[in-house]
Amino acid sequence: MLGLLRPQPSLEGADLVADETGTLHLRLEDSYHPITNVASARLILQQPVEVQKTTAEQLSQVPLGQPIGIPQVPGLVAAPEREWLYCDRAAGGTGTVVAVERIKE
Repeated sequence: MLGLLRPQPSLEGADLVADETGTLHLRLEDSYHPITNVASARLILQQPVEVQKTTAEQLSQVPLGQPIGIPQVPGLVAAPEREWLYCDRAAGGTGTVVAVERIKE
């Protein structure tokens, strides 16, 4: 009866899901991988993808893969018509600087 009053979201056809805690999972083949952010999911899938809601209980019933994604990048990718840039420097003076910028045509 409760399912009729409060239906559970379905994983069917969902490429990117978030459980009640906000943890993101990306579907690759037959398993869901914890992923760091939406930007990483969009880069991996090479297409726009929206987050769909699910529950931790539903995720416990499907195969889970290894965590994936690029840490320390913006959670969302800017819209195509907007330019954006991201740089990061590790503490201690050594590290890698990453810069991504949309090129004006």
